[in-house]
Amino acid sequence: MSKRRLLTAVIAGILAGVAHSASAGDLAVPYAKVAPVFSWSGCYVGGQVGVGVLQDGYTGAVNPTITPLSGGNQTLPVNQWGVGGTFGGYIGCNYQMGLLVVGVEADAWWSSMKVQSNTSQFGPLGNVVNASTTNPFTGDVAGRIGVAFGEYLMYTKAGVAFGSFRYNLTTNFGLAQSGNAASAGFIGGFGLEYAIMPDVTLRAETDFIYFANNGVNLSCINCGTGPVKASISSWEVLFKVGAAYKFD
Repeated sequence: MSKRRLLTAVIAGILAGVAHSASAGDLAVPYAKVAPVFSWSGCYVGGQVGVGVLQDGYTGAVNPTITPLSGGNQTLPVNQWGVGGTFGGYIGCNYQMGLLVVGVEADAWWSSMKVQSNTSQFGPLGNVVNASTTNPFTGDVAGRIGVAFGEYLMYTKAGVAFGSFRYNLTTNFGLAQSGNAASAGFIGGFGLEYAIMPDVTLRAETDFIYFANNGVNLSCINCGTGPVKASISSWEVLFKVGAAYKFD
């Protein structure tokens, strides 16, 4: 065999060995799947519980119908606070663009929040007045914007709120007031949400709500003037935790 043929055979053998080794190496390395990046895009529905603080002007400010009867200055504080629990749900949709997440959400909840004035005396006659305000139901529609870090989402929200209120006032001299009102307001808040599974998220949220109602009609017994109209405003601070199911 000539030297040229021998050299060609050797080179061919080396190339065949290298090709075989590379093929065997490919077969030996398993195929690695890359985990998909979590996305906050999609719609969701969830439930929530919490605690709220209600500040109300009605329980502290004695109606002008009452004040002339005493001829003196009432000692009730201007505003009072009450605490209660909340229970409800929420539904919404998100859209993620890089780290930015935008969305819209609707909340609704029942509450046991109630402001109850202390038994108070005012004026020279020593009259006693008890007043209370309850907020049995509240809902809101708000826009959300946040920043996502994988399974974590930090967000803020702002929108409109709607609440139902009940007012009641009694005295030890036979005068009484009562009334119901639906009030509109504004909500703002912030929260943190975490996806514990691709389709399950947990959240903690704090909300601030302002309600203004300039036309609450109150029935008035023994007022001598019939029903009265009062301007009543309220503040709420809510702390809520919730869990939601996310639809892809």
